[in-house]
Amino acid sequence: MSMKFTVERKKWIRGRPHGSCLLKSNGHMCCLGFLAKELGIQDKKLFYVQLPDMLAEDGLTVEQSEFSDIDWRDIVSTNDSYQVESNREEVLKELFLEAGYQVEFVD
Repeated sequence: MSMKFTVERKKWIRGRPHGSCLLKSNGHMCCLGFLAKELGIQDKKLFYVQLPDMLAEDGLTVEQSEFSDIDWRDIVSTNDSYQVESNREEVLKELFLEAGYQVEFVD
């Protein structure tokens, strides 16, 4: 069974090849930021971190550490590409499912 998490479109950073990160000070985040928060990773660890493998390992649970060890390149590329807006959510759903997570996009 895969873990479920939700991405709020109004806070979701996407379609920007530069400047995307797990969490910005205004509360906006990439799709992986929503997953990190669902896993219980503290905001202070997420601020302006670009990729999960850049997270400081100290204080992370096993589940959180596993999140930081997964190769997220395809998800990051899809999230940040300005060329895939029409099917971005469907592609991300498939990629997350392959990694063991079920994502829902909401307004």
